[in-house]
Amino acid sequence: MHRGSVWAPFRTQCDWEVARWAKSCDATSSVVTNLLAIPVVNTTFISEFRVTKSEAKVVDRLGLSYSNANELNAIIDSNLPGQPPFQRKEVIIGDERLEFHSRDIIECIRSLYGDPQFTQDLAFAPERHYTSHKHSSRIYNEMYTGDWWWSIQVCS
Repeated sequence: MHRGSVWAPFRTQCDWEVARWAKSCDATSSVVTNLLAIPVVNTTFISEFRVTKSEAKVVDRLGLSYSNANELNAIIDSNLPGQPPFQRKEVIIGDERLEFHSRDIIECIRSLYGDPQFTQDLAFAPERHYTSHKHSSRIYNEMYTGDWWWSIQVCS
């Protein structure tokens, strides 16, 4: 796994993009595996003793960290946080039995922040938005545009 990369657990943006395509376009496992196995480049190696032809597959040419759908699924299953499971709790009030389903909020936050799909939508620092370039009237529309986030940022 490539933890230092923003594309972790994938090696590169290309590695991530192919994985995202494979998982989001409803391609079957056999379609993904067949695509990754297509020979793309014929290379001829000439040495003193013989001439060797070699075929590079799509997976080699793109430098992917998986060569078939099973390997891609293993990376996803073992390295990405996924969605936390629902927890079921039952509460009895008077004669009524109520069933509640919830998820651990910290695990939900880890899941959202750990998914590269949401990178563009996450805010890590407070911002001030205004109605015009004169900055005469401020807009408050998200938690990170409020005064509280600015005050907490100063405390850290």
